[in-house]
Amino acid sequence: IGMRFLDMRYALCFVIYLLLVLLQITHTTTTTTSLSSSSSSPSSSYNNSMSGDNTTTTTTPYVQQQKVLMIRGTRWDAQESFTDIKIEEHIPNNDVTVHEEKTGLKIWDSAIAMAKYMQNQDRLFPGKFREKTIVELGSGCGLVGIVAGKLGAKVVMTDVEGLIKQLEHNINLNGLNENVSALPLFWGTTTTKEIIPQNVDYLLASDVAWVTHLVEPLAFTIDSICSSSTIFILALEHRSRLTDNLLFTRLQEYGFQITTIPKKEQDKHYSDDDIDIYHFQKVSQH
Repeated sequence: IGMRFLDMRYALCFVIYLLLVLLQITHTTTTTTSLSSSSSSPSSSYNNSMSGDNTTTTTTPYVQQQKVLMIRGTRWDAQESFTDIKIEEHIPNNDVTVHEEKTGLKIWDSAIAMAKYMQNQDRLFPGKFREKTIVELGSGCGLVGIVAGKLGAKVVMTDVEGLIKQLEHNINLNGLNENVSALPLFWGTTTTKEIIPQNVDYLLASDVAWVTHLVEPLAFTIDSICSSSTIFILALEHRSRLTDNLLFTRLQEYGFQITTIPKKEQDKHYSDDDIDIYHFQKVSQH
């Protein structure tokens, strides 16, 4: 009798375990379905006009899970990739304290992909950026802006106050004081138009969207700088589907059309499935 009672207890425990597993599977399926339906926003459809046709393709460029921030050197080493450019990632006596500044002490992979894309575009279309007015958001160490300066553009790099010294240091290292400058810019403020040059040809940004609370001030600033003739180029490593969707949807509400740049138009040695480059351009006023 004792053995039979023990067997019944084991059987009961096993049944309870199975019920718990089934409940967990049901909960996971419901959550996944909810996420999938919430992500089917207008931002999942982009016009591939850069490819030379008028077709509209639907893509889902977002990863399915949250990813941690990736540190410099995960894919490529900046100093080896740009032998004619000098970048110091943390200059002496430039101690920073806040998170937004600390992220600017590294060269992120998307910045390398963006800079290589611009160099590749200049090879395909010589002089494409020469004498153009370019503004960069979230410049960090300054790699993208300095590459643009090397290509002959007039560049204003921007970031939080604590990183301007670092940007100016790297501008000096590359002898670009005549056509590249650095200014502090706090996203979401109405003073943007007072410090940013008029008639911006290109607005650049790489890895600027990684947390949701930055989306609204970032979108406001992008809208404030861009006219209908400005091309906003964004290099983005997909870490958070939620943040990506919020940014793309908000920019569409501001009247931007979004074009995904095909991998074949990027540098074949410096592209990655998790990093995409986009062109945004205003086609309507919000």
